[in-house]
Amino acid sequence: MPRFTEDEWYAFAVAMAICLPILSVFAYFWVFEVDADTLRSARVSLLTPLGTMFAGLITFATVAWRGMVASRQANEQRRQNDANETANYVSLLERGAKLLGSNDSLQDRLAGIALIDICLNEPQKRVAQEALDLLGHYIQDEWSVEAHKRSVERATRSLQNANKVHGLEVAYGRLKVESFDASQMAALTSQQRYEHIGTLRNWHWIRGFRRLELFGGSMWGAEHPETVINEIVAGRDPNSRRNLVRVAVVGGYVEIDYKLSKCLFVDCAISKIRPVKSVYLANQYFIHCDFSGVTFEGYDSLRVLLARPSKDDRPYIIESFFYADDPPKLIERILPTKKGEREIVETVEVEWDRYLLPVERPIDKE
Repeated sequence: MPRFTEDEWYAFAVAMAICLPILSVFAYFWVFEVDADTLRSARVSLLTPLGTMFAGLITFATVAWRGMVASRQANEQRRQNDANETANYVSLLERGAKLLGSNDSLQDRLAGIALIDICLNEPQKRVAQEALDLLGHYIQDEWSVEAHKRSVERATRSLQNANKVHGLEVAYGRLKVESFDASQMAALTSQQRYEHIGTLRNWHWIRGFRRLELFGGSMWGAEHPETVINEIVAGRDPNSRRNLVRVAVVGGYVEIDYKLSKCLFVDCAISKIRPVKSVYLANQYFIHCDFSGVTFEGYDSLRVLLARPSKDDRPYIIESFFYADDPPKLIERILPTKKGEREIVETVEVEWDRYLLPVERPIDKE
């Protein structure tokens, strides 16, 4: 449907206003060129509705033009107001960034986070992503600085709330704390190992990073629901990438894939070994882990973990077991070579007791 512009309505109204007096002159002579009153009355009756309609068209065009002018002015004023508000929020974000960068005052840093919170939660989200990125960078830079611990915790809460409420994310984050050597940890006694892991910083998953790498530290399954610890390690969210480097996981229920590097798993329930290159599996250590019902996808993953020793001749799987009534299984996938063929999944027989200790499942006593 064609739409008239503001200028077109204005031109139409002016043209009609110019035509009206000219047509009125012609109508005057046309009415009074006859002498009979009856004929004059008939001509006036004929012209009256036409004149009324003509005047109505002029009024309509004028009102339409004025409406469009008012709408344009309102839009311009709204854009100006939006620009002013954006400038105000940018200024607020700058002030928050300056306060957040204070190394001397906790109060200044908390005040800066409060100002950044305002930018995160304002309805139009004018500078929300910039504010979130600022918090993300601050958390990464000061994560392991003891003097910034309280302000980092406060910034982390703001980050997670923005992710939960508004769906905002920081593209990448790398949080680093005290690390360890997995092979050396494997050589310790159980008590020494737990004591050392207890000195490491305990991770609680931070939502709000699309890709997050955790370096060092520990995770304790007793402090996380199974679904959370598995989400952290396996990275179930397709929109989020999670990498763990030199992290000690104790008591978690996990799947193992390529997002792990040089990690240590103690007293964990392993649910699945995904098909990954051997280089990703060759530096993980599993101590007293439950491999019941684990699915090894591809012989390479089984060969690396169960048969190949590490550089210091300690196996990657130490004192681990499976329940006799639920042994692991190895599957091989044969990809189709021709169009129309289906993928073939074969279960391969393995003497599991050569690599893992078979144990009887404990009987629950009521």
